[in-house]
Amino acid sequence: MSVPHREFNTEGVPLAYFFTFRCYGTWLHGDDRGSVDRFHNQYNSPRVPPNREREKYLRSRMKRAAVVLDRERRAAVEA
Repeated sequence: MSVPHREFNTEGVPLAYFFTFRCYGTWLHGDDRGSVDRFHNQYNSPRVPPNREREKYLRSRMKRAAVVLDRERRAAVEA
């Protein structure tokens, strides 16, 4: 019997969290990449499945254009 690695557990509980962010309008629910919404936000739960109609609807509700970070803005975020 081997000793389990500290970095791995079978309890289904994460040992750490990875925080990230997206800019406004660049990754909407329904996108092919999947997403997490308030109903799909538990550790190891399935993501929101792709749904073109939902993505199209959410894009139509945007109040302004999507924010894409150019070189200058990326440098500001990094700083």
